[in-house]
Amino acid sequence: MQSRSLLNTKCKWYKMKNNRRTLSVRLPAGCLPPRLAAVAAELAERFSLRLYLQASQDLRVAEICEEDFETVKSLLAGAGAEFASKGTFPKPRICAGSRYCRRGQFDTEAFSTALLEHFGDREVKPKLKLAIAGCPRNCSNPKLADIGIVAGVHGFEVYVGGRAGAHPVAGQKIAAGVSQQEVFTLLDTLLAFHNGRTEKRVRMYQLIKDEAFPFPVL
Repeated sequence: MQSRSLLNTKCKWYKMKNNRRTLSVRLPAGCLPPRLAAVAAELAERFSLRLYLQASQDLRVAEICEEDFETVKSLLAGAGAEFASKGTFPKPRICAGSRYCRRGQFDTEAFSTALLEHFGDREVKPKLKLAIAGCPRNCSNPKLADIGIVAGVHGFEVYVGGRAGAHPVAGQKIAAGVSQQEVFTLLDTLLAFHNGRTEKRVRMYQLIKDEAFPFPVL
């Protein structure tokens, strides 16, 4: 049976300068399933599309003509594609983790999957980015995400308020040495705070100095 997320074909799309469209296919843990890869490649040949992997570890499908858009979207959805849409819980950016990296101290893919299963039904306000690192080397740049999670020998560290872009801001530590379940509890509180304090597109770094921010900076 298909999961709830794979049945959702709503998506955000963007108009390119040449008036063609582009959309993003969410790839949990950055993994591209073989069937989806094959269908995307076939569609790229058939409709002269461009495919590339984004820094967010999603698949961007570009150069879609307006008249072909619904067909392309439908065929991708039929191959199991899940599309980013407004209010969707953010998919974490992750590093290779212990499954593929000898320095990794825990399985980032399993953690990302558990996170999406736990919070997947939760609606969030834009803009919120998550990142998970399997060791303190921070290859997935968790300190440049709104919420960053870093694995250590003695548990997880949690950072809030990071931002990349033209004027990077490093996230500030709000927890250290916590368990996975404690991370989930922290996230639940942070998401409720973000939802309750924003009416529009606001990043966490803009809220961390709010007097109602629920955690002290360590």
